[in-house]
Amino acid sequence: MEVIVSPEADEDLRAILTFGFDRWDVDTTVAYVAALTVTIQRLSAFPQLGRTMPEMPDRFRVMRSGRHRVFYRIDDEQILIVRVLHERASLPVIDD
Repeated sequence: MEVIVSPEADEDLRAILTFGFDRWDVDTTVAYVAALTVTIQRLSAFPQLGRTMPEMPDRFRVMRSGRHRVFYRIDDEQILIVRVLHERASLPVIDD
């Protein structure tokens, strides 16, 4: 399946990079974001890997990667990455 990253999720990933470069060394930051990217790419082959959450509409799932959660929606032939948020962040507001 094709994976599409929403503008909000893209901004989340950029913020994670910025935070990492401010707090960690380059190698640690690059490795962390690479792991997030692998998680997102893995969804292409295994879209059901993430779990559903009772707080969210049925089509939405969440997958953990490090200290972050990748929120996504499975549509006909694509996966939309909705947000990538730290585990301590509030759940995103998602309209079905």
